[in-house]
Parts: sequence; C-alpha cells; structure tokens
Amino acid sequence: FGVDPFEQAGEMLRRAIALDPGFAAPYSHLATWHNFRTAQGWTPAAATDREGAAQLSAQALQLDHNDAVALAIQGQVLSFTRRDYIGARQFLDRAIMVGPSCPMAWVLSSATHGWTGDGATAVEHAERALRISPFDPFAFFIEHMISQGHYVAGDHEAAVEWGRRAVARNARLTSNL
Repeated sequence: FGVDPFEQAGEMLRRAIALDPGFAAPYSHLATWHNFRTAQGWTPAAATDREGAAQLSAQALQLDHNDAVALAIQGQVLSFTRRDYIGARQFLDRAIMVGPSCPMAWVLSSATHGWTGDGATAVEHAERALRISPFDPFAFFIEHMISQGHYVAGDHEAAVEWGRRAVARNARLTSNL
C-alpha cells in the first residue's frame, strides 16, 4: 500500500527501457506517461515533463520508424506540447497509414483534429477507434475525444452525452470534466 499506481507505472516503463534499450514501445509509452502527467496537472515540473515526452517519443521513432503507436505518440507530443499541429498531423496520418487498425492512432488523430477546429473529423476518428477496440481499457479517453469533437462541431447535446459516458468509466480524467 501507499504506492501511487501512476508513479509505479512510470518506474516500470523506465525499468523496461533499462532492460531492453533497443525496444521502442516503452519509450513511446513513457512519453505518453509524461504527457498524461502534464495534462492531468499531476506534474511538479511541466517543462521537464514536456521535454521528457519529446525526447522519449523521438527515441522510440529512432528505434522503430514504422511503429503506428510510436508515430501516433510522436504526433500527440508535437500537438500537445509544442502546438505544432502541422507536424503532428504528418505523424498521425502516417500512423493511420501504417496501422489502420491501431485505435491509438485514430484517437490521437481525433484529439489534434479537435484542437484545430475540425470537429467532424475528430468525431469520425474517435468513433473509428472505438469500433476497432470496443472493450479498450482506455475507452473513457476515446469517449472523451468523441465528446470533444461534438463540442467543437457545435453539437453540445452529443458532447454532454459522450462526456458523461467517459466520466462513468473514469471520473478522474480532468480534461473531460
């Protein structure tokens, strides 16, 4: 008891990197860990976490430049930490191209489309992610992106409906609140 599961996950990812520094996946997921920590407001050092996310996502792509998850996470890092939406879209579009059945590629693409005002595409991409992985353990995030897309598109009733679905699965996702 007393161990924060989120912090423990970060430590486990760092350990995975130490055990196999040539495997791209833990770099990508640790980059997401840093992004999530920043987005949730859990970080004591946002600039350090943003830089960590950028370095880790770039390292993952150096190790495996055709990994759909790594490409999607690199796009998310560029979009979320740098506000480089054009660069982000290049990585996200490539992630979808090399991994059309990768729900993370679709949902992270949804986020960037929403942030850039394209609500219809944001909804379409998040709905695709949910169809691909209907029992995804992160379905709350996918539902949140559907909510965000509807909000951006001006359909506030649907946004509230999907936002409530997301909160029912995970009430701690602050961006959904």
